[in-house]
Amino acid sequence: MDIIKCTLDDKIYKVSDFEQLEESDLAKKRRFLECNKCGGMGFFRKASKSGQGACFGARPHLDNCDFSSHENDNINGDLTKEYKELINSDKEIVLDFEYGTVKNQHVVEIENNAISKNNNGGKYSSQNGTAESSIYRRLSTLLRNLVYQEDFFKDSKQRITFNKYTYHAGNFFIQASYITQDYFQKINERSYRAVWSMISHANSTDEKTFWINTGGNNKFSILIDNQVHDDFIERFKVNELEDLSGKYILVISQLKNSSNNKIYSIPKDISYITVI
Repeated sequence: MDIIKCTLDDKIYKVSDFEQLEESDLAKKRRFLECNKCGGMGFFRKASKSGQGACFGARPHLDNCDFSSHENDNINGDLTKEYKELINSDKEIVLDFEYGTVKNQHVVEIENNAISKNNNGGKYSSQNGTAESSIYRRLSTLLRNLVYQEDFFKDSKQRITFNKYTYHAGNFFIQASYITQDYFQKINERSYRAVWSMISHANSTDEKTFWINTGGNNKFSILIDNQVHDDFIERFKVNELEDLSGKYILVISQLKNSSNNKIYSIPKDISYITVI
């Protein structure tokens, strides 16, 4: 894409003009971009060290958008079966924190049941044989569903158990643009949320720490600190931070509030993060 709309100032920008903005202005405006044809959430990616030029993009474009055939929106994949199974199911969702990590085994406790799965694709086992009442899903699959339909879990009665707390899926998953001070004040400070968004850009603070900034909301960011930094770079094959612009992220963590009223999260385990 050679042009894009910024909803912050309601202007249409060419790539050549946008990349000439002062850094502070560019960093702010790149969080409020959308395809000027279909309104799909957009992004700006700076010129890379490998020589690729600066560009705009949107993932995904909405149906029948003129730009959709010119870009690779390889984000949804084949969701039909997974989508129908989740949206029509009242089963409890068991989160798969094992996929893509180095862990050999993970156990999720659901009330009095201990459900385990090893990394060779084995079946569930449980203490009382009720594991079939749960549905097992990877974070990446759930993120793709959310990108495909933003309000996927809006009216869902499905339960998710995480860190010994049980949540309704509709409350657990939240798009970053909906996180405000009012929202933050209404939730329990000990509760967890699965926040998802397109990544507008990332910027480093030091060699082992960087911020991931979300699209559509300049008041929420994710801090990748030295606890997960190396695992994040390796797992998601990040050559330079600009590679993250335009990707989608889902992070499970507690929300925090800074002294300047910026809400943020610090994921404590690489298995609580997925990027697509």
